[in-house]
Amino acid sequence: MTSPTASTKLIAIIGATGGTGLACVEQSLKAGYRVRVLVRNASAFNAEITNNPNFEMLMGSVTDVDALERLFTGATDIINSLGGKEKNSTICSDSQPVINKALLKINNPSTRLITVTSISVGDNYWYSGKFTRAFASWIIPNAITDKNKQEREIVRSAHSNWCIVRPAGLGDGPVTGKYQIGDATFAPAGSKQIARQDVAHAILANCLSGNDTWLRLPMTVGYPPRFHKSDSLKQVSSTQGTCGGTNVLGCAVTGAGAGALIGGPIGAGIGAVGGFIVGQFAGRRTVTTITKSCQSSTI
Repeated sequence: MTSPTASTKLIAIIGATGGTGLACVEQSLKAGYRVRVLVRNASAFNAEITNNPNFEMLMGSVTDVDALERLFTGATDIINSLGGKEKNSTICSDSQPVINKALLKINNPSTRLITVTSISVGDNYWYSGKFTRAFASWIIPNAITDKNKQEREIVRSAHSNWCIVRPAGLGDGPVTGKYQIGDATFAPAGSKQIARQDVAHAILANCLSGNDTWLRLPMTVGYPPRFHKSDSLKQVSSTQGTCGGTNVLGCAVTGAGAGALIGGPIGAGIGAVGGFIVGQFAGRRTVTTITKSCQSSTI
């Protein structure tokens, strides 16, 4: 991954003490890049990192525009891998306007902002598998809402040199390079977590300044799914939710039948209402998306 121009790059990293951020720090230093981080805990890194002459650590908060301005000054690339640890955290969407303001203050359009969000965020939601959508909607809805707001702040910003990275569920493990990347229509294997080290590898290999493949686009990254619904440039329209039928009425009928088997007439009524709601929720959505082909990666 090392290139002749590696030493000329300065990568500023937000969220560097988290799993993905730390992986970005480690791999960036290994590639010969200079790395600057903004943290609140000075003891978050081991001696191998802190003793590296290419590593610089600043103390401060991601909601402090002056601290962010110091972090961004001179940076060729910014990797934001923030994630809220608390259930109802809004740190991603709260900090993004401050990040945008700091970018305007340094006034360097060539600085690339790379932000890590998640699958099922934005238009990827309607291409994710049913299990993934259910998990996003019912298990981690607050985190997904926070990331959705964050992405909207990025797109609305006056700073147009950005790309968004949407990994599948994050896990631990070494770099394998056996992941795939794709556009918003790519639905990676949602039941298989992708190693944070592989996410970092995908970022450094595909998103840094000088590589405009994913400029102003979301890049989905994960392990190969059983299928991939993506063609070249087109307008795509997701199908109506099925739930055992082909439309809202089909869902209601299916729900009524299932309810009747369990609870008789009362169960049928409850099932019909539930099926109707599901049909409405999973109903037709039309999404206009500029798509790219799915790509595999190997080390």
